[in-house]
Amino acid sequence: MYTTALPEDKSHYPTGIWIANLRTGQQHQVSEGRDFAAVQVRPGGGNWLTCTRGTQTWNLNVTNGTIRQLTYGPEHNWPWWSPNGQELVGSLHQVGLTPGGYLCRLDSAGQRIPTPALEHFVVLPSPWSPDGKWLMVQDGLFLTGPGVQLYNLGTAQLCSITLPSNPDFDVAWLPDSQGFVWCGKDGIFATTLANGTTVQLRTGCERRIYNRITIASNGKMIVVERTDRRVESDSLHMYSETNLWTMNLDGSNERKMVFRNSRQRK
Repeated sequence: MYTTALPEDKSHYPTGIWIANLRTGQQHQVSEGRDFAAVQVRPGGGNWLTCTRGTQTWNLNVTNGTIRQLTYGPEHNWPWWSPNGQELVGSLHQVGLTPGGYLCRLDSAGQRIPTPALEHFVVLPSPWSPDGKWLMVQDGLFLTGPGVQLYNLGTAQLCSITLPSNPDFDVAWLPDSQGFVWCGKDGIFATTLANGTTVQLRTGCERRIYNRITIASNGKMIVVERTDRRVESDSLHMYSETNLWTMNLDGSNERKMVFRNSRQRK
């Protein structure tokens, strides 16, 4: 089991792309440079990663470090591969469009897939449902309104889901593709597609902020970044501590992850 990382130098710039084996702890650098972002492993793609470099999307061979440009022209970034590794979506930036960039569908060779129904939509993180049938998007013309849109790739139809508050662009699909969990300013929520209902799993506030939510590979656990803030004894400064936390899919049994080499504040 592997993961990719973009470690930073003292100036908070990435120092390149690294691969880590989660079982053995072994790490090795596959590419140098400060301009990498949004690294994605291509499902079924063998030794290839996809990433943003500069203003374009690139493919990177982790075995020999070969890098190959995938997109050209207007700025393309933040690629997300479909579960079968045959298609990706990302953000296309052009003059006059929303600053976040509009959704762009590409095949594995980098060719555009025309999708008129999504012309003014923006892509959300982890947009693909695990079964590859849905794309989660948001209308780029109405970013301030609550709710997301689900695009059915089989019927080419859009389905609206109204949420009690705006997700902070942190959404994770449930393994069965029947719903998703997401973070908002008021905590963590779970939404079911069949009836559109949303339940709150954990409560958040200004002193407990949840974001960067994911579902563990076993499909039985939520992994989320939680920031706890408190006022220092002098009443003038705010101390913040950010850790990874896990919990069951229903929000129960919340636990902080402690890493052996992490340094705790004394």
